[in-house]
Amino acid sequence: EISLGLVGSEMCIRDRSQQRAKAVSDYLISQGLSRSRIKSFGLGSSQPRQNNNTEKGRQENRRVEFKLIDN
Repeated sequence: EISLGLVGSEMCIRDRSQQRAKAVSDYLISQGLSRSRIKSFGLGSSQPRQNNNTEKGRQENRRVEFKLIDN
């Protein structure tokens, strides 16, 4: 077995990432932001910022990022 520093299957990791992004999206909608202005998606382990070999690194990779754009 090859270890990539991941804990759990890639499908599970991506699912948790999607849930995290959806939770933030739902919160923003509940605060009055138009649903049509929000796109959320989870990247799973495809774009880590830190090394996934440590718990600290994995915690830092559990994030939600935003891009603000003009319509």
